[in-house]
Amino acid sequence: MQTLTASVFVCSIMVIVAPTPKEKDCEIENLDMYYAITNFLNKISTYKRDVQRISLYEGLLFIECCNVTGLEQLRQYGPVLPHCSSFHPMFEVDIVSDGPIEVVMNWMTYAGMKGTLTVGAQLTRFSLTLQTHSWLTRSPMRLELLQDAHPLATERTYVGVTGVSDIARAATTFLSSVLPSVTERLWNHYFFIYLHSIIDSNPIIGFVSAVTHSPGVEEF
Repeated sequence: MQTLTASVFVCSIMVIVAPTPKEKDCEIENLDMYYAITNFLNKISTYKRDVQRISLYEGLLFIECCNVTGLEQLRQYGPVLPHCSSFHPMFEVDIVSDGPIEVVMNWMTYAGMKGTLTVGAQLTRFSLTLQTHSWLTRSPMRLELLQDAHPLATERTYVGVTGVSDIARAATTFLSSVLPSVTERLWNHYFFIYLHSIIDSNPIIGFVSAVTHSPGVEEF
């Protein structure tokens, strides 16, 4: 028992005094993160996910969810920030939109009525936390999403609906303007579900290069 206790004590001391990567050592040399993010955003701009049919109100209403338009307007905002986490390289990057992004759902009723429901945001900004499981400099290098994307700002949200009367359409527009927090939560919910499915299907790949493609990243 004493031997086991001593072993645990020695191991604890070794962990405490063991050198940890310094902040400047958290970067992987010549890993072109700007190219990795730009290439990923270009690839997802044309991504189409299979819609999921949802039955509501005991089969009286069906919703096909969802497609997203405007992904081509996403861009990197600010520099990629390297961090150290559990001895794995970790990177944080903010993404912002230059225009509206819309979540589009088809709806239909048992009686045969059908139309679309669109939830949009004129501006969105969110952060991605990525990590790779090796310090080895190799190419290509898969970057995994460490945690769910974190929304930082969702502004000027709106809702539009087709296939209903003018009165119902006007009421929907009015409610979305007086209850922006509701449309914001609705947009965030469906957009980030869609985004996470994109990242699962289209991993972010980094490449090691002697020459990086990182210009001064434009900010607001």
